[in-house]
Amino acid sequence: MPNTNGAGWFLKGVSVVMLLLLASVAVPGSYIATNPLKGCSVDGANMMTCPGGFSTGSAGGFDSIQLAGSISGVATIVPPAVAGMPSLTLPTVSGGFVITSGPQLATTTPAAGVIPKVGSDGSLSPGFLQFIGGGQIPLSGLEFKRAFAGNLSNGTTDIYTAPALKRAYIRSFQAFNSTVGSIVVSVSLKSSGTYYRLTNNQTVTTLNNTALIPGIVLEPGESVAVVTDATGLNAWFRIEEYDSSVPLYSPRLISVASGDNTLYTVPPSKSAIVLGGSTSTSGVGTVFASNATAGTRTYKYYVVSSGGVTGTNNQITGATVLTNTVATAQSFGTMATGDFIVYNTDAATAGQVVWTVVIEKTL
Repeated sequence: MPNTNGAGWFLKGVSVVMLLLLASVAVPGSYIATNPLKGCSVDGANMMTCPGGFSTGSAGGFDSIQLAGSISGVATIVPPAVAGMPSLTLPTVSGGFVITSGPQLATTTPAAGVIPKVGSDGSLSPGFLQFIGGGQIPLSGLEFKRAFAGNLSNGTTDIYTAPALKRAYIRSFQAFNSTVGSIVVSVSLKSSGTYYRLTNNQTVTTLNNTALIPGIVLEPGESVAVVTDATGLNAWFRIEEYDSSVPLYSPRLISVASGDNTLYTVPPSKSAIVLGGSTSTSGVGTVFASNATAGTRTYKYYVVSSGGVTGTNNQITGATVLTNTVATAQSFGTMATGDFIVYNTDAATAGQVVWTVVIEKTL
């Protein structure tokens, strides 16, 4: 039926009897119903009697249809096309049946970036589609999460944990020092009960703030924590949380061997982009290397085409990471199926962590 507010169309909670009493209805943008019950009559008790030899309804109003015979061509309903979802056609009904209510179809004109979803009862509810950067990446189940803690104690404090079936992009971190002394702060990942450094140490002086970019996507159950050397820091994270099925995530190495270590390989039938500290697909990609070992580490990165091997023809950087320092390597192009990223280090000492953020697209 047409929606009087002009927002779209709806057909929800309408008795099928009311549809079947119409000889033939065609409402633009709503539905088409064909009626095989022409010639039926209704008595004063709202009982309907039809030429086919059956009756329907109950005293007080029509709330059900009981057909004793066999008919076909009943209420074939074709909803109008809705952007972002396939067309839905209810099949013609044939044979004896009982209908207790009309099909639950309801929606309004979708706003830009919103895809309706069909529920198990046939109802339509809006899904959620967000776009990030110029690449228009869909993030189903997207929520912006509040992650704040004030007057932090000295030591390590967990601030946020990704819930089950959710990934969380830790975009940035900000801290403010309201005390009379300086406070040293850093950010860590907590995974399977172990903490891993994600940022360099930053000294926040009295009545000043600082910002850091962890640049990592948490998997379900992982946490992000703040590490301080004094009490009194206020801390905020910028976090986007979304369904864990979304192929935007962080490949990582939390232990390495001396020499080549594969950080990420593009899966079959996929292409991929390495993102930077933000989720814009228009910027350069970034890979992070953290060194919490008792010495400096010399490392190199390679981006190798499918079937290739590391060498000077696909090396993208070489650098030295100091103790308790996080270094970055940048400028990755689009990667094809089977392409891979390699982290090469001069030692297998514990405390080295390497990660990046990738977005994948099915070919």
